[in-house]
Amino acid sequence: MTTKIISWNVDGLRSLMRTSDFELVLEQESPDIIALQETKLSGEMEVGDLTDYHVTENNSTKAGYAGVLTASMTPPKSIKVPKEWRGRIIISEYKSFYLVNVYVPNSGRGFSNKKLRKEWDRFLKQTLVSLDRRKPVIACGDFNVAHQEIDLAKPQQNRNKTAGFSDWEREDFTDLLGDKFIDVFRCMFPDDQVFTFWTKRFKNTNIGWRLDYFIISKRLARHVDDCYMLHGLSGSDHGPIILVGKFKT
Repeated sequence: MTTKIISWNVDGLRSLMRTSDFELVLEQESPDIIALQETKLSGEMEVGDLTDYHVTENNSTKAGYAGVLTASMTPPKSIKVPKEWRGRIIISEYKSFYLVNVYVPNSGRGFSNKKLRKEWDRFLKQTLVSLDRRKPVIACGDFNVAHQEIDLAKPQQNRNKTAGFSDWEREDFTDLLGDKFIDVFRCMFPDDQVFTFWTKRFKNTNIGWRLDYFIISKRLARHVDDCYMLHGLSGSDHGPIILVGKFKT
């Protein structure tokens, strides 16, 4: 039996749900687990399209800012929502793995949020390594970094100038992977240039960034069947990413 997980930075859940694409994606993909980022909710909301799912929200205290939501057909064995990172992370435990849904802080214009981002990077690595000691990990979401030059359309124009493509952000991501975790899509498709984020100006072009990832414990790699992106959807500046594999929930 396979499990399908969809991860999507929705850039505002209420606004996305006013389009037909959210419902369309759920109907076409029939995911077992849904991980949403940047929901921009300040309080729990009734999500009509998710009535068949067990829903957990971690909303920001600031309206219209951050927010993550995890929904699954199978109720998690346990759920952890670290209070120190409101609107940034949900940890859900299933039968054979942990799912970590993350919305990584942006480093800001001129890297003005570098201190916060470095704190987050240390926290996330410690969290994933600690969880991995107990059972395998699937981490997904918007990591706000293009790891390699192939992961954005214009690397030389953005290197060390634009948040998401500084040497230190990329090095922190390399450190996060270490010898325990892998970037599923890049391992499966080492030469494919596929993006998950586009600015409004380039929404309908192939000038974008790959900022959204599935990061998994290496020992789960043999259970992966596929990893792919969906493009051409309205309502968000990100496209959904999908992981399919033999993971027991």
